[in-house]
Amino acid sequence: MGISTDSYAASVGTDGVFTGAITYQGYPLFMKETAMHKVYGGMPSNYRIETYACRGLQNGSWRSLQIVNELLFYKGRTDVLVYDGSDPMSVSEALGDETYRDAVAGAYKHLYYISMQDSAGVNQLFEYDSRLRMWCRHDQTQAMGFAQVDDDLLYIDTVSGAIVSIFGKGGEIEAPVVFEAQTGIIGYEQKDHKYISRINVRALVPANGSLSVYFRYDSVGEWRHGGTVTGAGLVRSTMLPVTPRRCDHFEMKLTGSGDVRVFSIAKVLEVGSDGRWTST
Repeated sequence: MGISTDSYAASVGTDGVFTGAITYQGYPLFMKETAMHKVYGGMPSNYRIETYACRGLQNGSWRSLQIVNELLFYKGRTDVLVYDGSDPMSVSEALGDETYRDAVAGAYKHLYYISMQDSAGVNQLFEYDSRLRMWCRHDQTQAMGFAQVDDDLLYIDTVSGAIVSIFGKGGEIEAPVVFEAQTGIIGYEQKDHKYISRINVRALVPANGSLSVYFRYDSVGEWRHGGTVTGAGLVRSTMLPVTPRRCDHFEMKLTGSGDVRVFSIAKVLEVGSDGRWTST
């Protein structure tokens, strides 16, 4: 009849099964693992299908399709990809060479949450900040599905069947997340025989959180505890002074739990003797 509700069928010449579909930028987008098919037009009489050979959607990860700030995120065969209408680009280099599958994702403002299974069969929940372009590994949550409700993001935990709130505004409040951050090698001595006598870590530790600092000297041996601060019922900025041992170089590791925010890490220098010494 030449109207928009006419039935329509088409065939495409690419190999493999369709792995998912979504409407993006006003156009239906049908995906395979190695291709995308975009349908243009407003009614069957002027439909046109464009085929793009690219990294498509991984089979079994159709629930990873999410739009975050006008960008389409999804799980490809080897990467987490972002698509803006041109060519898909990988954003998961920071996750290493591990391969994941069966991805389920949710979106909230500029954040992309994705739960997927690694090669050992263990599920991992990640958060990607599209504004800062940073990844955060949360825990081993296996999400059945995500849904944005009002000003919160909820997911169904596959193991317990509970509806969990990411931000604690509804559903079952998630337990404080355990975190760990490690620096690279930090040189110890400076010219003119100066050395680091103290390191000040300025951080905001909430009532249900904690922050610990560890050191490893000269790239060998065990991590040594430098100090810990815990929330005391008040949310306030806390200065944690820690004194590292004299050595050639050292590394720092910050561990803890809760919504801890580290604002600065400052090195305090003092003048040393003409020769460097190390303790054992």
